[in-house]
Amino acid sequence: MRFSYYAYTPLRGAFEDFGIDWPSTGTAGGRYATVCEFVAGVREALLGEDLPVEDMIDAQSFLWIRWSLKAAPEEALTPETQAAALDPEVLARDLATAVLWPTDRARDLVRRAIRWRRLLFQGPPGTGKTFVAERLARLLTADEEERTELVQFHPSYAYEDFVEGIRPRVTGGAGLAYEVREGVFLTLVERAKEHPDDLFVLVVDEINRANLPRVLGELLYALEYRGPEHTFRLPYSGRETYVPENIILIATMNSADRSIALMMRQPGDGSATSSSNPTQTSCERGSKGMISASLPTLPSRVCRR
Repeated sequence: MRFSYYAYTPLRGAFEDFGIDWPSTGTAGGRYATVCEFVAGVREALLGEDLPVEDMIDAQSFLWIRWSLKAAPEEALTPETQAAALDPEVLARDLATAVLWPTDRARDLVRRAIRWRRLLFQGPPGTGKTFVAERLARLLTADEEERTELVQFHPSYAYEDFVEGIRPRVTGGAGLAYEVREGVFLTLVERAKEHPDDLFVLVVDEINRANLPRVLGELLYALEYRGPEHTFRLPYSGRETYVPENIILIATMNSADRSIALMMRQPGDGSATSSSNPTQTSCERGSKGMISASLPTLPSRVCRR
């Protein structure tokens, strides 16, 4: 058997133990082939020691036990190690515990967040949208504050606040100078570029209260088309940049707000949208990658994509 399923966390730990770089670049198929080749090599080595290894599953069991014994002392795990070894299954269980959800529903939300990198929670007030968004952000970033930002949109929020703009600065002699200053999102983008192996999360509360085309500007394109091959030019500084893959945007909006009609026409391209409702659950696929899903605070069925 040349190929087999594999468990991400122990296999990545095994790569580190053997001093091999984890295949973090390239296609998912290429990464899978590299991992299978590594496990096959471990199997051959174990067979050479006359150990009873029948297939690649047995070889992975050996790696799992070896990794578990090394990872057992919790004090030996640094925050960096924990961040690098985030397991979606562990995240799902932790989220389910934190927000009192069934594990299946939490697993579905974690899967969507990691795959789509854009989540939109919508629903009436009091259904836990912001609470779930903040809990999910903390889990995805291993509770590291420098990897999480939270902003709340309002009618006067602008592109200059979110991306970049010209801002006054007091100089010597009580004079004023003007400089181009990065907004909260662009600051997080630059931080994410410096740490490409870590996830960064921006939580935008009440996203529908702002004029989205005015606030997002080029991000209406850049949030969907990411990476250095999809650069765009910033209007104030004139420099080119891009949105890296390791940023997740989680937004919330109040469906009782009358401005929701405009909101529903704007951010749907390439986003995953979750509707919070205390009594029902719905899930549907919209245009250009939008996913609408209900994530109620009371137990209900898991949405299907």
